[in-house]
Amino acid sequence: MTAIGTLFYTLIIYPLVQLIEVVYLFAYRLCDNFALALLGLSLAVSTMILPLYFIAEKWQDIERETQKRLAPKIAKIKAVFKGDEQYLILSTFYKENHYHPVYALRNTFSLLIQIPFFISAYTFISHLDVLQNTSFAMFRNLGAPDGLLVLGGHSINILPILMTAINCASGAIYSRNLGAKDRVQIYGTAALFLVLLYNSPAALVIYWTYNNIYSLCKNLLQKMRHPRRIVWALASLAALAVAVWVLFFRIDGALVKRLAVAAVCALVVLFPVLHTLARKALAVLSQSDRVNRLSRRESAVALARPDRPVFVLSCVLLFVLCGLTVPASLIASSVEEFSFVGDFTTPFPFLGNVALQAAGFFLFWPLCIYALMSPKAKRIAALAAPVFAFAALVNTFLFYRDYGWLTPLLVFSNPREAFTLVPGDRILFAGNIAALLAIAVIVLLVLTRNKANLVVATLTVALMALCCAALVNMVTVNSQFRQLVTKKTDDALPGGSVITLAQDEEGGRNVVLFMLDRAASDYVPYILEEKPELREALAGFTYYPNTVSLAPGTFLSTPSLFGGYEYTPRALSEKSGLPLSERYRQSYTMLPNLFAQAGFDVILNNLPINETRRLDMRRPLSLTFDGDVTMNHFTEVYAGQWLKEHPDVGIYSVQELLLDRLIRFSFFKISPAFLKMFIYDNGEWLTAVILNDDLAQRTQGVLTMTTVETYAILDFLPRITAVKPAVQTDGSRKNADSAGTFTIFVNDLTHEEAFLQAPDYTPASPVTNYGSGPFARSPHYHVNMAAFLRLSRWFDHLKANGVWDNTRIIITSDHGIGQTYANSPFENTPVQMLIPKGGEMSAFHPLLFVKDFGSRAPFTEDHTFMTLADVPALAAEGIIDDAKNPFTGVALQKGAPNGAFITTGGGSVTTLDLQSGEWLHVHDDIFDPANWSEP
Repeated sequence: MTAIGTLFYTLIIYPLVQLIEVVYLFAYRLCDNFALALLGLSLAVSTMILPLYFIAEKWQDIERETQKRLAPKIAKIKAVFKGDEQYLILSTFYKENHYHPVYALRNTFSLLIQIPFFISAYTFISHLDVLQNTSFAMFRNLGAPDGLLVLGGHSINILPILMTAINCASGAIYSRNLGAKDRVQIYGTAALFLVLLYNSPAALVIYWTYNNIYSLCKNLLQKMRHPRRIVWALASLAALAVAVWVLFFRIDGALVKRLAVAAVCALVVLFPVLHTLARKALAVLSQSDRVNRLSRRESAVALARPDRPVFVLSCVLLFVLCGLTVPASLIASSVEEFSFVGDFTTPFPFLGNVALQAAGFFLFWPLCIYALMSPKAKRIAALAAPVFAFAALVNTFLFYRDYGWLTPLLVFSNPREAFTLVPGDRILFAGNIAALLAIAVIVLLVLTRNKANLVVATLTVALMALCCAALVNMVTVNSQFRQLVTKKTDDALPGGSVITLAQDEEGGRNVVLFMLDRAASDYVPYILEEKPELREALAGFTYYPNTVSLAPGTFLSTPSLFGGYEYTPRALSEKSGLPLSERYRQSYTMLPNLFAQAGFDVILNNLPINETRRLDMRRPLSLTFDGDVTMNHFTEVYAGQWLKEHPDVGIYSVQELLLDRLIRFSFFKISPAFLKMFIYDNGEWLTAVILNDDLAQRTQGVLTMTTVETYAILDFLPRITAVKPAVQTDGSRKNADSAGTFTIFVNDLTHEEAFLQAPDYTPASPVTNYGSGPFARSPHYHVNMAAFLRLSRWFDHLKANGVWDNTRIIITSDHGIGQTYANSPFENTPVQMLIPKGGEMSAFHPLLFVKDFGSRAPFTEDHTFMTLADVPALAAEGIIDDAKNPFTGVALQKGAPNGAFITTGGGSVTTLDLQSGEWLHVHDDIFDPANWSEP
């Protein structure tokens, strides 16, 4: 597509495609039938654009009357004068009558309105994969031309002919009192659509046939007496039928959503009453001393003057908020996730794309429609627009719940139900609704009392603030991206190995600490049940299921994991003479310095820390060490090679997803709190992809490059692990001064959520076997299983190369899965347990596996109460005498006899803002709810 074509599509067509997609999805969920959903789509879209048709018909009537009035004089001029003289006289005549020949285009308004909606419907329905091979009535495949009639071996499509017949019938009724010129246009349009749609998919023709039937009914109603009453009666009957359907027959949907649909249906039935009440309320609001002193005409003029600036400023504010401020803030929060994605190097193409989309939603279409409105309609629009603008600001910045982090696939790590019984949520919803009602009342009072300048000033100030915020975030994005470009040149891994192990005791001992980000201990029993052979692979390991992390996220949990009890969230929140960032540095360098000072060769792989803003899974912090310490940072180093070896594996395009859905995150932010989760739609953002039966074709669980990058590293572990012999060929000791090796290895595969191909749980596209266990439909379980299977192959490699017995291996994670009770994959399982404050214990339930030197005992479980702060002591135990923190001289602690304080909150590297209400205390058995309390 050319640049101009892309601009036309994004600005004009894309908003309509999104509207059609959302309406179709809602219609399908209402009736659970793809073809009937097309009927619902046609009814909804035709009704929504009906005012535009009325406007077009009004302009057409004006044009016909004008031409009819001017036609006799024009005919005389053309009969008497020729050439330039005719042109000059006609031009003068047109000016005298305030007319221009270009106004004749007003006769084509009804056709022009149909064009963008036709292109949008064609774009959406033609690419709706679920219609392929879907049958309906006599149609075998809605995704292909109907071909119902076969003559002489040639198929004839009947649907387009039927559609054209209905279109002609509708046109005949509409043009009964019109001239031949208008009839030619109507029938010509019908013929044009016959040609355009003849070989189109049956679904598209069915949709357009529904549109023509709707138009036919509209034209018939307009010829009747009291058409509005008839329309209201029919609409009320339809609304009542839908309400009965969703309440008593469509019982598989959530009750709250069904009640919401029934409430909307009730509004349709009560529309005349509500319309009357609204008019009376507006009349009451409009009564001021000044207005009472004016005549009706003077009052109308006084109230109409500010309409345009109020409406335009409101639209511009919504454009800046959704197209610049919100997406720029999201990208600035994690620049790396939006950099080097697909064909894009910088994140700015995503920002430019969403800005153009927002321009279509909030500038092009609203301003075009506003220009066609009557003065009364413009007045109503000017009253509504600032209400929406101010409501969007309030929803974005004041009423927001914590949904966890947002993945590159725009999936929240901790989504919430749309409605919950949590008291805090009820308060949030009530406060949000009260704020919106207050905004509506205040804006209407101000505008109806001729204080529009106050609204204009407020909108202007808010707009300037949003522009400044967007500019600051874009500067941040640019600055961090430049750092990424510099860093990316240094990403290549030195050498070919990331783990080096001494071969035997004489060459030293090895300690390997694996941190699998977000790996869930809750899955372990089910993984071992599905793969009992893993018990043999894990021989020598002790599993500690009674282990708790001290925070639900990486930023607050990893300091204690790498630094011990001196760096727990509780300890970090206490006042100290050292800056918080320095204590973070100490926590991440404590173990490497301790082992380096003891004579170990130290290798650190992918430490999850960032020096400036927040923890980052990929950017390393410049740290200093005492001794031989190697820091490796790699993400994409092995993905390319892995894909070369597996050419059949396709990668989901995150670039296309972000281009299409980033604007929906803006809609999510500006919507009221009680609607946010409806828009989020379980991570599918109200897109038609949710209609796919194949889970691998949906967004959540798709295979991305990030998944391949993290998987490939674990898959290549046997290749990238070097074994150094203790004795050289001449009999001399090699690395005689080395006490052994110490390695920290961080991997994010278990942080991803991707469906993999069972039974080996390898990347595949498409996935055809999800497994048969209780978590077969959980992508997070898939990556956890894959990590265990890949590590088990690495264990075999260590055994085959003689480095198993002299290697201590600790496998842990920084926290658990971290999902709420309502969205938990552990529903109806023993590990599902709510803890104080409404969270689920699985968020604080990390992995902890330990294999000690020489251990070949069968796989065992130890239910001793443990925390992640015990890991440093476990790593140094028995090989570093009197192990102490090199920075403080405090001996490493193992065990928390009085229990542990954990936090449910968060913070940043520069400020650790943990409120008193964010602390919990747990002791002894973490699976006993009685052991959890608020201190």
